[in-house]
Amino acid sequence: MTVEELLSLVNKEVDTTKFKSLSQKTITEELNDVLDEMGDDEATNAKIVTKLATRLKRMDGNLHKCVSDEIKKSREEAERKKKEEEERREKSGGEEKPKEGSSSSSDDKYDKLLAKLEALERANAERDKKASRAATEAAVRKGLKDKFDRAKLELNDFFLDTAMSKLTIPDKDADVLELITQAEGIYTTDYKRATGNSAIPRKGGNDTPTGDRGIRADEWDDIKPAKSKEK
Repeated sequence: MTVEELLSLVNKEVDTTKFKSLSQKTITEELNDVLDEMGDDEATNAKIVTKLATRLKRMDGNLHKCVSDEIKKSREEAERKKKEEEERREKSGGEEKPKEGSSSSSDDKYDKLLAKLEALERANAERDKKASRAATEAAVRKGLKDKFDRAKLELNDFFLDTAMSKLTIPDKDADVLELITQAEGIYTTDYKRATGNSAIPRKGGNDTPTGDRGIRADEWDDIKPAKSKEK
């Protein structure tokens, strides 16, 4: 078994793309540590995968909390020291000069520290946003594929990728079902314009257009529960 195959099994239990703090390097190292334990016994392998997935999830959660707590603590400390420095300088009438050998004033020092903390917070927020968008995009892709499978319609990867690239995915509170509907509309429009067909062909090599047949509402039934689980 390869690292990639093991990661695929782990991702079925916990989506590592949603991890907020654990790096891909650390995840790969953890996978390599248990790779030799994987054998031919499916039950044993399943236990190893479950234990590994649980450990990775716990590691990510603990690391994320530690980083968040440290940022909060550093910010509060920097703001406290800056306030104390401002009060001390006010009491001295603003005449106190920076200590000899200092390349900048205390205000500059604390401002720079706060700026670094704010940059780190923005980086963490951006990483969380990217992870959320990636998870939403994966859910939309899966939902559209499931919808086409239910309708026994052929799904072309090129037009799927094109539809996804045109789709506007919000950073948070995404409505996956609505995005799937939008992606289907984009896909269908692009496919018809490019091929000249009046409708999406059925699976099985039959390219005969199926008319304007839509996808029935009941064909959503197996997708809605999946969406609920993803939330």
